[in-house]
Amino acid sequence: MGLIIRTYLPDIDQETALIRGLIDLLPVWFMGVGGVLMFSAIMSSADTYIFTDTSVLLQDFVLRNKQITKEQLVKYFRVVMLIVVILGIITSYFLRSIVISTYLWAAIGTILGTGVLATWIFRKISGLALSLGFIFGLLILLYVLITNSFSPMVVGYSLVAVILGLILGSIIKKFIKPKKHALINQQ
Repeated sequence: MGLIIRTYLPDIDQETALIRGLIDLLPVWFMGVGGVLMFSAIMSSADTYIFTDTSVLLQDFVLRNKQITKEQLVKYFRVVMLIVVILGIITSYFLRSIVISTYLWAAIGTILGTGVLATWIFRKISGLALSLGFIFGLLILLYVLITNSFSPMVVGYSLVAVILGLILGSIIKKFIKPKKHALINQQ
């Protein structure tokens, strides 16, 4: 749809291209169906992201190594989902441009993806290297948010920052000697 809209309406504003394209290019009798299809596509993606984010946050951060009952899990899931939805609403309020939001989420995906890729390539990568990579990448995003300097290059800057953090963390880890744990003989 995007390519057709771009072909027939080349000078259209990026922020309203999809809506304007639907209005200008679809027959009047198809407008209702087009609106329903667009809304269902948005809602399908939104609820998938909400459930996925809630599951990841709940399993990896909130309930890590905890044994809970099914009823407690449902309660935690509802609370974390509410928090995710509220954070999404706040984010959408401040990031009103779909283009800027796309750059931001692509940069976050790059930061996380680079860390995951590093763990696959280097099986024994240190937690310090991963932490510094994530911190450097998030600092770049924070800088972009504060200065409001969004561009497609934010993804590249995030990638470079993560790689530098991974390298720096690996170098620092080589100079840190591991602590020797004393064996306690209990008799």
